[in-house]
Amino acid sequence: MQLTNILRDLAEDAGRHRLYLPREPLQAHGIFVTTPSWVLAQPALPEVCRDVARLAEEHYVAAIKAVAACPRHKCALPP
Repeated sequence: MQLTNILRDLAEDAGRHRLYLPREPLQAHGIFVTTPSWVLAQPALPEVCRDVARLAEEHYVAAIKAVAACPRHKCALPP
């Protein structure tokens, strides 16, 4: 869920001089400077965001599979 929050709050975080995008997707798209306002102005930012969104989706799918594989009596939280 954190990746989703990072994408949702990009502009708000940049306004606070913060950037939480993972370095790997930034660098994969040629963005090596991490000044938030500069990153938000880069033409490659939509591709970076798509990569991060795909990664988030992969994590959601893995979580759904893990929950589905867990027997209900072993996954239940104690009262």
